[in-house]
Amino acid sequence: MTLLGATLSLLAVEAESGTGAGVAMPLILTTSLLALLLARSLAAAIDRLGEACGGDRAFAFERAAAGAYLALVHQARFEGFDQPEVAEVLDRGPLLVVANHTCGLDPVLLQMPIARRIRWLMWTGQMGVGLGWAWRHLAVLPVSQDGRDTASVRAAMRALRDGEAIGIFPEGGIERPPGVLRPFEPGIGVLATRSRAPVLLCLIEGTPAPWVVGSLLLPSRSVVRAVGVFRATRDEDATAFRGRLADALRSASGWPTASATALAAAAPR
Repeated sequence: MTLLGATLSLLAVEAESGTGAGVAMPLILTTSLLALLLARSLAAAIDRLGEACGGDRAFAFERAAAGAYLALVHQARFEGFDQPEVAEVLDRGPLLVVANHTCGLDPVLLQMPIARRIRWLMWTGQMGVGLGWAWRHLAVLPVSQDGRDTASVRAAMRALRDGEAIGIFPEGGIERPPGVLRPFEPGIGVLATRSRAPVLLCLIEGTPAPWVVGSLLLPSRSVVRAVGVFRATRDEDATAFRGRLADALRSASGWPTASATALAAAAPR
């Protein structure tokens, strides 16, 4: 039974009994009508969000909730996404979204200026036990850490051919200490040169603690900046394109890149 139908039934019962009809009936009717209007307005708002997100209402709701959280807790700002070359690749067509990796909040931040779901490449070692349902819902592409996983590359290539957005953190891990870039792993160069998809390079800064719980709960003043859109040229191989992206991110951030020796010394034992 609908809300309006239930209300009319209740009013009919009260009218027959004559109890409280003078006060209760107008109050119930007013409350029910307001609730009905609110429900219709909420449904219309979700429909509009769904249309803006390619018809995916669940994703639209998730993105709206994440936006409210980022605004309240992290005072998040997004810069440079109105550049013409950036705006034209955001909503449709194959796209590789690439950024430095500061903390567990990064995928949520990068999703906000892009009104379609980003499918993330993710190390299997980072996929916590019991969270398989979440990764399936988010359509995450798992990558084994032995460096010999071709299945994930093939899956990403298929998704790009279908016009999807694929996200990758080419540093292969979270920056420690903050403000020091890690060398890029080979995967981004391979994906970009094989698919010829445009690469949206972003810089993330101002995020909270690098550990997962802290990054979600501690307040911050996070900023995501679109550095630019890069495309591999016909004569550019995977290594050269990867180097060009790394140089652009280093130039945009002004941060140094950690040496292999420093990374080995900082690795947990």
